[in-house]
Amino acid sequence: MAGILFYGDPHGVWDPLADSVHQHRPNAVVLLGDMGLNRPLREELSAIWGLVPSWYWIIGNHDVDKVHDYEFLVDSYADGDIGSRTVEIDGLTIAGLGGVYGQRVWYPQLGNETPVFQTRAEMTRKTARFDRFRGGVPRSSRATIFPEDHVALTRTRADILVSHEAPTSHRNGFAAIDDLAEKMGTRLVVHGHHHHSYEGRTVDGIRVVGLSIAQPWLFDETCF
Repeated sequence: MAGILFYGDPHGVWDPLADSVHQHRPNAVVLLGDMGLNRPLREELSAIWGLVPSWYWIIGNHDVDKVHDYEFLVDSYADGDIGSRTVEIDGLTIAGLGGVYGQRVWYPQLGNETPVFQTRAEMTRKTARFDRFRGGVPRSSRATIFPEDHVALTRTRADILVSHEAPTSHRNGFAAIDDLAEKMGTRLVVHGHHHHSYEGRTVDGIRVVGLSIAQPWLFDETCF
C-alpha cells in the first residue's frame, strides 16, 4: 500500500517505523524531529532505507542537545530537511516547519507577540563570536523557529504542513501556526513534540493530527 508515512518523535525508537515500512511500503517517510540518533540517520535506518524512495525530516528541539545529535541528522542527510521549504510527494505539496518557538527569539503563543530577532543573520550579528556555532547562531538556536521561517512559508502553498510545534488544537499550541496554515491554504497539519496522539482542528477548521513518541501514521487521499 503506497502513501506517505509520518513518524512521531522517535527518541531512538525505530522498530515501529520499520514495521510500518515493511507493511505499507510508502512512497515517502517524513520524520517529525527529536530523532535520538546514535549514528548518522541513514546508518540508523540502513535496514529499511532502500525500501522507501524518499526520506524527509524536520528538526526537533532535542536534535541540537549535543553536537553529535546535530551532526548525525543535519550533516549526515541535509537533503532530507524540509524546514521552511516545500516538496512534492504523490502530487501533494508538503511544507515543513522545524524546531520550536523560544523566548530568546520569538514566542507567539497568542500570535501577536513582538519577536526579539526576525532573522538568524540578525541574531548572529548580536551574538559574541565565542557563542556562535559554526559562525552562526548558537547551537541551541539551530532548532528555534524564527519569523523568517514563517515569511518563507507564507510565500508558498501547501496541502500538508508538518511541524514540530502544535497549533491551537493542542492545549500548548500556538496561534501563529494556525495563522500560517491558513495563509498557506493548508488542508492538514501533522505535528509531534508533545507526545500526544490525537486528532483536532485549528480555529479555521483545518484538520490536525498529533503524533506520540515513535507513532507511525499513514496518509493517503482519504485522510483529507
